[in-house]
Amino acid sequence: MSKSIFTIIGSCLAVAAMTVFNMPKAEAQTTGTKECRAVDSFAVDSFIEVSGYAEKEVAPDTFYLRVDIRESDSKGRKTVAEQEKEMLKYLKSQGLDVEKQLTRLNLGSNFYNKRTNYATASYSLKLKDTDNVSQIWRGLDQLGLSSVSFVKAECSKLDQIKEEVRRDAVLNAKKQAQIMADALGQTLGPAFYVNGGYSSNASYNVQPRLMMKSMAYSTENDTIAVEEEEQISFNDIKVNITLTVKFVLNM
Repeated sequence: MSKSIFTIIGSCLAVAAMTVFNMPKAEAQTTGTKECRAVDSFAVDSFIEVSGYAEKEVAPDTFYLRVDIRESDSKGRKTVAEQEKEMLKYLKSQGLDVEKQLTRLNLGSNFYNKRTNYATASYSLKLKDTDNVSQIWRGLDQLGLSSVSFVKAECSKLDQIKEEVRRDAVLNAKKQAQIMADALGQTLGPAFYVNGGYSSNASYNVQPRLMMKSMAYSTENDTIAVEEEEQISFNDIKVNITLTVKFVLNM
């Protein structure tokens, strides 16, 4: 839907240690930063430690709007049920599956304000593309509903993207370690330590941007610019990770 930007930046810190470490048998540990160790029962006489970094930007493909209906805003002229009926009719006319894409947020048939005796209702609406968001948002607003607001944007393939970024960060770390080993005239052995965590701006930080779509047409004497309705676009979701990897350094 929008272009992906992929950047790999490598930074490394090389450490050579002659101290003998008595390492435990092969094990795997998981912490909040996904730490992983894999070693045989051998002592590491010399190792190299590097940092690998990778990032990727992906376009969000799932969007959530919040719709609020307050009977008080119509001064009681339209009930919540009547406004809800109009909303459902409009959403269905746009090809939406209201059973799957629309969720009632407040429990019960209606929520009544004891001070005003007016009912309110709130809904979560799930949409799948930016053009749909612009059109539906504008259409709901034209119905005169109390409020329509953006909640969040997500990427349905975010877990897959995270794994791709993690793999590339490991490959980046290995490349840096190989460069250091070659410079030292030594050979790179197996990795025995990996530690690092993800950072992502998904999903609440992905805010919509309003863009005025414009066009121009020519008359006999002049070219006239005309502004059309606003279109909504979204920033990409950025996923990045920094890993620390330790490799055996062979003499």
